[in-house]
Parts: sequence; C-alpha cells; structure tokens
Amino acid sequence: MARLIKPLTTTQINNAKPRETPYKLFDGGGLFLHVTPAGGKHWKMKYRQANGKEGLLSFGGYPALSLEQARRKRDEAKSHQLSGLDPGEVRRQEKTQRQFQAKNTFRAITSAWLDLTRAKVAPRSLRNYKMILDKYLLPPLSDMPIRNVRPGDFFLAFRHIEALGAIATSRKASQLCSGIMR
Repeated sequence: MARLIKPLTTTQINNAKPRETPYKLFDGGGLFLHVTPAGGKHWKMKYRQANGKEGLLSFGGYPALSLEQARRKRDEAKSHQLSGLDPGEVRRQEKTQRQFQAKNTFRAITSAWLDLTRAKVAPRSLRNYKMILDKYLLPPLSDMPIRNVRPGDFFLAFRHIEALGAIATSRKASQLCSGIMR
C-alpha cells in the first residue's frame, strides 16, 4: 500500500538547504523536489512504465517552476499514464514536434537559402539580400511555420515597402521570396 505523503508547502521548499549529498522532498503522486549539494532545486516525478520499469520525468528548476506549476505538470503526466500512454514518450514526441516546427519557420528556411546562395552571388549582393530580409520581411514573417505562410502575407510586406517609397526594393523582395519559397 502506498504511504500517505503530506504535500509540500512553499515555506518548506524555500527552507530546504543544500546538504553533503542530494536529497528529495516528496509532494505526493510521485512528484518530488530534488535538492543538490550545489543548492539547485529541481522538480522531478517518478512513475511506472507499462513494462513495470521505473520512469523519471524532469519538469524544471525551482523557483522558475513554482509548486503549483509542478503539480499541474504531474497531473498532466498522470492523465497521460491513465490513458495508457507513457508520459516520457509523450514528452519526447512533443519535443521532437517543437524542434521540427522550429526548423521549419520562415526564418530557418531563409537562413538555409542564404547559405546556399552565398556561393552563387557577390558579397555585396548578399549584404543587400540580408538587409532587405532583416528590415522588411523577417519582422512580420520570421516565426511563422513555412506551411502557414500564404501569398497574402508576402503581399502585405511588399505593399508596406512600396508605401515607404521603395518600389525597386519591393520588387527585389518579391524576387527573394520567390527564390526562398522555391
């Protein structure tokens, strides 16, 4: 039978001092605060995998991650476990998805395109390309996933450049976007 654990309080967490060896302060439901000899405090959770092995999730450090936030993460992991999923595997899949999305933003694709173009154009042209991209195109589009960028998004950026009186720059920006998207 599982033993009953009295939930932690913020005062207990703040008063936890480093010792010669690492130690744990338990909150219940597998959640605990791992206190290191260097003084670090990290939220972790123990759980049982479907194959019977013990799993360990790390949520983050205290005080960046509060007690309430750590409890919410624990509850989320428990709900994954109750639905038959391994919380560690769910986390790995989410991380992979975030990395994939970060690699497929307009900024990332633009950077890769500039690397490919570097060998084909003169240094002065490359500086001009970077200036146009940094000044006019990346601010509104940089964090957009590339699959969500629509022609209308480019059109608004081109119209903004034209409104500033730089029609030739707008045409060049259009050519750059065409090359990047190809």
